[in-house]
Amino acid sequence: MVRTILVEDDADLRALLSEELQSEGLEVEAVGSAIALYQTLLEQTFDVAVLDVGLPDQSGFEITQYLREKTSTGIIILSARGSKHDRISGYNAGADAYFIKPVDGVELALAIKNLAHRLGGESVPDLSDDPDPSCWVLDQTRWCLISPNKQEMELSTKEFQFLERLMVLDKEPVKRADLIAALAYARDESGEHALESLVTRLRKKLASLTDGGSPIKTAWGLGYKFAAPCITRKSNRTSLSGE
Repeated sequence: MVRTILVEDDADLRALLSEELQSEGLEVEAVGSAIALYQTLLEQTFDVAVLDVGLPDQSGFEITQYLREKTSTGIIILSARGSKHDRISGYNAGADAYFIKPVDGVELALAIKNLAHRLGGESVPDLSDDPDPSCWVLDQTRWCLISPNKQEMELSTKEFQFLERLMVLDKEPVKRADLIAALAYARDESGEHALESLVTRLRKKLASLTDGGSPIKTAWGLGYKFAAPCITRKSNRTSLSGE
């Protein structure tokens, strides 16, 4: 069973997420502050930590940096702050994934399980290591997508957020409503059209990188999934320019 620590200062949200994650088979310890986290870490170890950024006593980015330097714990940031600058700051601090609130508990649980499985007690390799040649690679530092034939495509903020949400779940479908919320689209017909336009544009771009079609597939009645082998990684090159 994957051991998870959830750090969230909103008591209602903490209780809700803890219950949802436990119902998905995770062992969850939930605390409301950085000091409570550090006290817990004196006695227990965890496979994955889920961290809010806006904690009352310390920034989630600072906690992320500490955990990355001192432990082998996988780190998922969960925050209402979704700008490109914030997300890159999170990845530079050492986060493995960055989720924007609100988040679906089932989706978060899948991400936790996939991260724990991927880490497997070993450090995450740098992008300079050769990945599986059949994989698509999402570079979380340079905000670009690398195809299996090594073609690179720069991504806009919305394109990156969409692909990251799909790829972190490793072929599992993501609900349309969750994508609309994560992308900050309106929760009405205009938001649906905006999502469809984004998917259409990305499918064309991805198909142009390879001889085959796009790996972005429709999960009928649910949403979308990334149906090809894929990984997300952080490279050593950093840029905070451009929104």
